[in-house]
Formats: sequence, structure tokens, C-alpha cells
Amino acid sequence: MKLTILLLNMRRRVYFLKKLKEELSNTPHKIIYVDSNNLDPMKNYADEFIVLNDKDANFVTNLFDLCVKKDVNLVIPWLDSDINLLSSNNYLFQAGNISLAIPDSEFIEISNDKFITYDWLSQKNIPTPLSFKLSKDNHEYFSLKKTNTYNFPLIAKPRFGQGSRNVIKLNNASEYENFANKISDDYLVQNFLPGKELTIDVCWYRNQIYFCVPRLRLKVRGGESMISKVVKTKSIEILSKKICSFFDEPLLFNFQVIYDELNNPKVIEINPRFGGGSDLSIHSGANIPRAILKIYLNLGCLHKDKIENNIIMSRYFHSEFFKS
Repeated sequence: MKLTILLLNMRRRVYFLKKLKEELSNTPHKIIYVDSNNLDPMKNYADEFIVLNDKDANFVTNLFDLCVKKDVNLVIPWLDSDINLLSSNNYLFQAGNISLAIPDSEFIEISNDKFITYDWLSQKNIPTPLSFKLSKDNHEYFSLKKTNTYNFPLIAKPRFGQGSRNVIKLNNASEYENFANKISDDYLVQNFLPGKELTIDVCWYRNQIYFCVPRLRLKVRGGESMISKVVKTKSIEILSKKICSFFDEPLLFNFQVIYDELNNPKVIEINPRFGGGSDLSIHSGANIPRAILKIYLNLGCLHKDKIENNIIMSRYFHSEFFKS
């Protein structure tokens, strides 16, 4: 049987595509790359490249029809917006016997809405920075003047957002009130923590962790790690298990922590996917392509990966040349 895998809007994730091909080297396969941008370099590495407009109102239907036409077995999305859309239409792909490499809807809901993320972390007694909800319709910032709970600086993040886009640091009450009076979207506002920031890639399957890779973010550009380092710690392993323990379904995801002034990690974000910096996790021993193939296609064996510590990833730009 020939496997056909569709990668959706992965945007420059060439390293992942190459590693996926390596994992499938002994299996007849075809990798189709679909993107709304016909100039993405991923087109040069897939077996077939197709442009599909993700702004089209019929995008999901068009994607499903494409999957049926091309006999696609598995769709691997990358963007949060695509994950949300596919989750809402999972029934359609299930009916077509097409697997989607996404978590269950409960996990997606928890991770994609920062208001829900904060409430969930608090209810489960998972350490997270003290936060409050700043709504465009109900400016709760007046309560800030009546309590000493929050200390400046503060960090404001869009309720729905990916990476570090539109995240702003508010250094004093004047900056805060000016910001609060101008917002057109909802924000989660958190106490600023001064410590190091880590992103942790996790595979949770059959109630155990198969890999947990903490990546120290040494240099970030546009919310994506440019230089990072694997730093394995027991406290992060314990924290990863605690988050996963509330879910029975398999999970392939990442979460982010920042250390407080007492050097304790606090969860600031959960994402229903791997990030761009997960190249480092793969190189250090976390076989993410194999985990995806096993969990969503039951292909091959999944065993606990041995992660090599202190590996550093330093990225640079590589130019691609092709005719449009």
C-alpha cells in the first residue's frame, strides 16, 4: 500500500519534511505540500505541490475534495488556524477515512484560547503567572488601582494568537491605561517574570511520555527560536507529566514556561502542535515524524526516545532559487 501524506501550510519547515521522508524511506509513499503561497520553498522538496487558497470560504471542502482525489491517508497541519478549522470539520475527514494529525477538540480548545488556558491551568493547580482578562468590552484595568496583587511590568497577550505577535510589555500604570483604552481585541495580562524561557516538545501516548524536550530560547525572532539549546531538567519532566495526566488521548504538542524570581518554572502557553524550533528536538533524538506516523496511521513502532542534552541549534537563512 502506498501512503499519501499531505502537509498543510507548513511554511519553510523543510527540515521536518526531509526527516519525514527519511522515516518513510522503506515505505512506498508520496508527500503532497499544500500552501496558499506558491513561492514557499517547501514546494521544492515535496513530491507534489498544490496551491489552495485558505481564505476561500470553501477551503475545507476544497481540501477534502483534494484529499479524496489524491487518496490522502494523513493531513498534517501546522498553523493554529488550520488546526481549529480541521478540528471543527473532523467528521468530514473521518467519513472519508482520512486521518488528521491534530489533538482532540478539548485540548485544542484549552490551548488556543488564552483565557481558557489560564483558567484550566489554575483549576489543575499547574503553576502559571498570576493573570487577568482584559476585555475590549469590559476594561477591568480599574481594579488594578485597588490592589497590590499585580506589579509592573506586565505582559499583555492577545486572547487568540500564535507566536509573539502583538505581545506587549507594559512598564507602568500610564502605559497600561493607555493600552487598555485603545484595544480592539481581548487580551490576557500577566505578571512579567524575569527568568529564562523554555519551549517543551512532548509526545504523550498510551498514558506515558515518549519524549519531552525542553528547549532554552537563547535568541528569538518573530516568536520563533533562532538559537536554542536542549536543557533537560527533572522539574520540567514532572511538569510535562502533570499536564498530560489529565488527558487520555494521544498528544503531540508543546508548551512554554518562564522561570520566576525563585527559579520555579511557570506555564505561560500551551500549543496544539510543534513549533518551528522543534527541528532541535528532532535532531536531539525526539523522532517527531515517527511519532506522528505511529499515532495517526499506526505505522511502525514507538519507543521512548533517548534525548541528547546540551545540543544547540543556531539557524541561518538559506536561499532557494526557482522560476515562478
